[in-house]
Amino acid sequence: SALNAARSAPARMVPSVVEVVLRETPFYAESGGQVGDTGELRGPLGLVRVTDTQSPIAGLIVHAGEVAEGEIAAGEPVEAMVDAARRADVVRNHTGTHLLHAALHEVLGPAARRRRPGAPSRFRVARRASSKEG
Repeated sequence: SALNAARSAPARMVPSVVEVVLRETPFYAESGGQVGDTGELRGPLGLVRVTDTQSPIAGLIVHAGEVAEGEIAAGEPVEAMVDAARRADVVRNHTGTHLLHAALHEVLGPAARRRRPGAPSRFRVARRASSKEG
């Protein structure tokens, strides 16, 4: 019957969310207004897609992501691969934000301020309304 077929269908695996700390890493953590790297950690039996990289304390870099294939175990060697194209976009936008902010600060004074971390596809600068504006 349809009910029995539904019960016997294999369960769909939900990716495991993990945080991985490596002894050494090529990944940059979010810092100074620039978002953290993304990429992959490939082990002998699995793959983690890194969606964010943070440094909660000095000297510790945490790679947050999902196990996309197989499994990853503590102590296994992994190949850490940064998404180089995304990093280049982030760096360009972060640099562009600094240049634009410097120009706006020169024209507007302290009313120009940065609001959000530089990201791969955008940068953002906000302007505070002064008390002279209506």
